[in-house]
Amino acid sequence: MNLIIVTTPFQMMIAEKIIKIYSSENFHLIVLTSYDNCKYRYYYERIRKKCKKSNYIKTFPLRKSKIFTLFDLLYIKVLSLFLPQYKRIFLANIESFRVRTLISRFFDANIYTFDDGTANITYDSYLYNEPKINKVLRSILFVLRSNLSMEKLKGRILIHFSIYKGKKNIIDNTSYISLMSDYNVKELDKVELNNNMMPIKIFIGQPVYEINPELYDDIDIILDKFDIDYYYPHPRELYKKNIEYIDSKLIFEDYIISYVSKGYHFEIYTLFSGTILNIAHLDNVKLFSVRTKFLNDEFSNIYEVFTVNNITVIDV
Repeated sequence: MNLIIVTTPFQMMIAEKIIKIYSSENFHLIVLTSYDNCKYRYYYERIRKKCKKSNYIKTFPLRKSKIFTLFDLLYIKVLSLFLPQYKRIFLANIESFRVRTLISRFFDANIYTFDDGTANITYDSYLYNEPKINKVLRSILFVLRSNLSMEKLKGRILIHFSIYKGKKNIIDNTSYISLMSDYNVKELDKVELNNNMMPIKIFIGQPVYEINPELYDDIDIILDKFDIDYYYPHPRELYKKNIEYIDSKLIFEDYIISYVSKGYHFEIYTLFSGTILNIAHLDNVKLFSVRTKFLNDEFSNIYEVFTVNNITVIDV
């Protein structure tokens, strides 16, 4: 049996493709996350049907105190003792102490990785730097015999599956995997997009008030300036704009792919959502990142990544 560990709906979407590649083999799916909402549950239910065994493990939020991290690691370590030996283990979050604790005793399993998202092609991201740990956490990991470092784990990876074709990744041996669906997503949306062969303009929302509240007013300017048709909200957005919203249990990548496969054309706008990099390979989709004066220098790297990947950056 193979083990595949995911932490986000986007990872579940990629995991679904990997399971199909190894369709003759059995899979144990483990979702390891502090979130539990309709999107997570939709993808979990969709993918678990293709696996022999599945578990949804709810952890404490990452920003909780160290005692909660201890509880998580203890639980995950005990759980791992009851798991069988696996032929192959697939995962995305090589930086995660929780994930590494889960797999630390499987010395003989072949390790495969896949994309977590844009961090894989942002070369100063958490996937390229060993996380700093304090003495308390170091002691906990020592007691749990969870001493699998990120570099040691990288050294065991046989193949990395990536949606970013031709891009450098966490290891050199990569295998391209396409997100394009060869199935029909059966979902009733509250918004039926109008296909009159004109590009449909969608803005991808973000919880920007957590960064700078003034950015929220900038979004109104962008919606009006570019005559946006629909708004695709982020789950953490609390305020609604005066525009028609797309209410879907699909993540944005899956949503757009389902319509592109039907012949729709799109113009996608966002401030700095990395989601647009995940759909940059799609035909019939034009991508725009809008940069405003209220974004500080800490976001300069993501705009450089957008430019390198042929995404149009517009200053307003």
